[in-house]
Parts: sequence; C-alpha cells; structure tokens
Amino acid sequence: MKKRRWKNDRRAIRGRRRRGLLFFIFCLGFAFAWQQQWVGRFLRAQVNRWLLPRTVLGERVTIQPLVLATYAGPPALVEGVQLTFSPAWSRSLMQSSPIPGVLLPPGFLVDGLMTSGAVRFSRPDDGAVYQVPFYIQVQDTVGFVPELKVRFPADKLNFVLDDVFAEDWTERGEYLLGSYDLEQRIRFDVIRIWTYETDAKRPLHPLIFRATATGRLRYRFRDGWFRARVTARVRELTISFVLIPIAYPDGIGFDYRARIDTLDLGVSWMPRWGERRLTRAVHRSLERSLNRRRKRERLARQRLPLWLPMALSVDIEIVNPEDPEDAL
Repeated sequence: MKKRRWKNDRRAIRGRRRRGLLFFIFCLGFAFAWQQQWVGRFLRAQVNRWLLPRTVLGERVTIQPLVLATYAGPPALVEGVQLTFSPAWSRSLMQSSPIPGVLLPPGFLVDGLMTSGAVRFSRPDDGAVYQVPFYIQVQDTVGFVPELKVRFPADKLNFVLDDVFAEDWTERGEYLLGSYDLEQRIRFDVIRIWTYETDAKRPLHPLIFRATATGRLRYRFRDGWFRARVTARVRELTISFVLIPIAYPDGIGFDYRARIDTLDLGVSWMPRWGERRLTRAVHRSLERSLNRRRKRERLARQRLPLWLPMALSVDIEIVNPEDPEDAL
C-alpha cells in the first residue's frame, strides 16, 4: 500500500515537473516569437482576416485591410486626408496611456504599413453624396511628430464644410449719409495651411499655424439711398492661428486666437481709396468672426486625454479647379 502510494506520488511529481517544463518552454517560445515580431504579424493577419474591411458609424466610414507597401515610398496625396506616424511614436503613446502595451506587440505596426478608407458625407437638401478618402500610414521617417496632410478641390471641401467656406457676414455701420448694411461672402480659390511652430518635447506647447489664401469676395452695400454690389479679388490673405492646449482634471481643452496679418483686395473699377476702405471693413468683419466667443467656447468644451501628445505637423492645401470667372 505504501509502495503504491509512493509510486503515485512520484508520478504526480513527474507530471508537475513535466507541466512546469512545458510551461517554461512555452514562455521561452512566446518570448522568442514576441522578439522576432511573429506575434505582431500573427495579430495583424487576424485583424485583416476577422475585422477588415468593415463599415462603421452607421455605414458612414469604410476601412480597408492593412497592407505593407512594396514600393520605395507612398504615392503623393492628390485628394483626401493622410495621417502618417512612426512605430516609435505609437510605442511612446502606449507607454503614456492606460492601455496595456501587450495590445501593441512588436511587428504589429511596422515601417511601410498602411490602410485606407472613406468617410461619406451627404447634403440633406438634395441628397448628394461625397466620399472623402483617407489614408493612414506608418513610417519611421516622421519620428515623434505625426504628419497630417490634407488635399482637396475647394468645391468638394465646401461640400463638407459649407458653414466655414460659404459663411455670410452681415453687419450694420454708420457713415456720412446715414447707416448702411454690409453683407459679404468669401470664396477661396487656393488655401494653404501649415504648422509654423510645434514642440514635441513640451506636451502643452501652443501650436502655431499659418494660412495663406486667394479667392473672391462678394460685397453688397445697402442703405436708404442706393444699393451696390461689388465682386473683389482677394489677392492675398495671410492668417496666424495659435491653438492653446489647457490641462483640466478631466482632460486637455483648447483655446485659440486668430489674427489676420495681411489682406489685399482688388476691384477693377474701384479707386484705391475705395479698395482700402473695403479692405478695412472686411478685415474687421473676418477677424471678428474668426474669434467669435461662441466658437471659442464650443471648442473649449471639447476634451482630449491628458496623456495624448499634442505635437503635430500639419500641411493642408486646397485648390479650386473651377473657372475663376464663374459667378459666386
């Protein structure tokens, strides 16, 4: 009886040792596979197999599978939104976030990885639909400052952001003959926005953007005596925009300041003094609209996580391919 019990104990000990050895070998194999990026590649393959492509947010957003670029570099962006970040930035982001780093094993995000998709917008008045393409790519060259590029024809961007690019400004003023109403509508032919200054080492460092634009301005003047309509060329418009991150207990909020540095208008039949007066009126109206309190308060209510880096390189270019002689 004792001998049988002794044999059973030895068999149980050998079983435990065997299981311990197998577990140790499994851990060594998993660590080796982790270091060799096999785990990350396997997870990426499973994401493509089970999750992509798919449509989310009420079928408004479509995301394509992840692919590895097989060419020397990504093609130049012609239309849409392109976000580029590096594996080093993503690892740094995971370390500072509450998300477990095991969810991003080596080999999952690698240099050359990219995906694409589209966001669908529709106009409620006529039901017209515009698909905005987007591209997300991983590149070592961008370091710790992600790059955001936007390229759009102005007419299609107006479809998406009509309240920004087709906004009417109306104000009432006084002059020698009494009071007048001034209505303005500005349409851009070319817009360029880029990051003027950013600092990856200072998380809450303000982001400074510069913007240049050309276009046309429709100017309507009405008073008790007469009415006039003027279409002026916006020969040059330069704007400085400072985005100020502010830390709150529930996240990062934002404030901003916008300043018009240069505004040059031209009307073929108007004398120079009239152009200057028109320029001053438009300058005041546009700057006041950009810095309107309700817009700043609306932005200030938004929150981003405290651990999210704020450094970002922005390059936005909008070109209007239409005939510049078209009516507004």
